[in-house]
Amino acid sequence: MQDTIALLMTETECTTTIEASKEVLRLRGLVETFGIMQDSVQVHCDSQSAIHLAKDHSYYERTTLM
Repeated sequence: MQDTIALLMTETECTTTIEASKEVLRLRGLVETFGIMQDSVQVHCDSQSAIHLAKDHSYYERTTLM
């Protein structure tokens, strides 16, 4: 049970980071309509599990992400 809960939390944190990244890209597009160019945007995540999941694509088949 504990492993399942940890995986669900990791998936939730990873999904939240992905959604935040999408929102940043939408907002960047909006800001560009005002003539303000943004070269790069950083999204920070403090969940080591979510960061590991994002970096190691072999775990995607075990999760519901992507």
